[in-house]
Amino acid sequence: MESTCTTPFNIKRFLHFSSFLNLNQQKDLVSAVFELDDTEVEELQSLVQTSHKSKSLNLKLPNCGASLHENLPLAVHLARRAFQRAVKIYMDSPDCRAHNYAKEISSLIDSSPRDGVGEGEPQNLTGIALIYGLKASMSPHYDSPVENQRYEWLCMFSMGCSIRFRCDNEILLVCSGDAVVIDSMNVFHGVESVQDDSKFDKDLDFPFPMARLGVLLVS
Repeated sequence: MESTCTTPFNIKRFLHFSSFLNLNQQKDLVSAVFELDDTEVEELQSLVQTSHKSKSLNLKLPNCGASLHENLPLAVHLARRAFQRAVKIYMDSPDCRAHNYAKEISSLIDSSPRDGVGEGEPQNLTGIALIYGLKASMSPHYDSPVENQRYEWLCMFSMGCSIRFRCDNEILLVCSGDAVVIDSMNVFHGVESVQDDSKFDKDLDFPFPMARLGVLLVS
């Protein structure tokens, strides 16, 4: 029996989920991240307002690559949901390559098997939190492989000011509450700019205004 898969040319190794997080989830995630970092608010605000680079926040991990399950369980839970949505979208595609993407992603998460997807032991998720001021950006790049990996799917949550986020030849407008699932080793990606966002939601309980917080989770 012949396969019904097709191979169109528009399948991408990234997905943008608008308004993935509601306001309460954003507030809880912002609060959890800033509770972990012990930098003085005034010092952090000064750095963010003047720097052309992002500032990495301290998530109190015992070592690089340690699991976020204990320190930031909400982020892990939400990332699994985003990964699961990505798996469903890719599995529902007629493109054979998309099915492979789904299998790659499902190996990262604790999900129920679906057409052979999601089997095996889940891997722990680690991650980082980066805060950007209006002057900050991150040059487009590919992430480096670890232990001969061929792909590295990550989930990025964005809160606060909107950003212009490059994915290969596309520029995504990523707003507060959005999620992006991306293969960071095979997609040329970076933060082109942070928007001076008049719609910055003061209800997010940022320690200071006009900033963008990115929380990235990866296996």
